[in-house]
Amino acid sequence: MVNASKEDFAQRVIEVYVIPDLPAVPSMRADSSAAWLFKTFPQTEASKRRRFVGIGVEKLNVGYRNVEFVEELARSLHPEAFAESGKP
Repeated sequence: MVNASKEDFAQRVIEVYVIPDLPAVPSMRADSSAAWLFKTFPQTEASKRRRFVGIGVEKLNVGYRNVEFVEELARSLHPEAFAESGKP
């Protein structure tokens, strides 16, 4: 996790936002957070292309679900690499 000011964040090259997702809490839903990021940082590539990946918070804690997190992130960022495997 990187802590940065809005100014620092705005200067970064961001192709996709990776956002914790907690659907039971409306203010913690990935789509809500993504909408705020798109509005606040319209100059980023992620905002221009409306790219974000919502990751369930249960996969962000240390444990076996970290493997699921890495695979989910990889499939979201590089779907073409998984196209031949037959798995969605």
